[in-house]
Amino acid sequence: RVRGKDLMAALMVAILVSATAVPGAVPILLVDDGVVALRLANALQLCLLFAVGYHWARYVGANPWRTCLSCFGRWILRCVSSIALGG
Repeated sequence: RVRGKDLMAALMVAILVSATAVPGAVPILLVDDGVVALRLANALQLCLLFAVGYHWARYVGANPWRTCLSCFGRWILRCVSSIALGG
């Protein structure tokens, strides 16, 4: 059975997913040049991912620099590969 607690958790997940998409969408909405807007959105998301990875690692007791650089490096690889494929 679906309970009120389950619905509240689903709502929180929807809010968190939407909130993480907003910073990446702002440059696309404000900058006229599509390529520059995409690069700004990628840079902003990379900075946020770095900060979140660092704080999350401290919260769970992991090495903050290793964790955030690992997340940052994987995202860089994804950005570079999408740019190489024309994105």
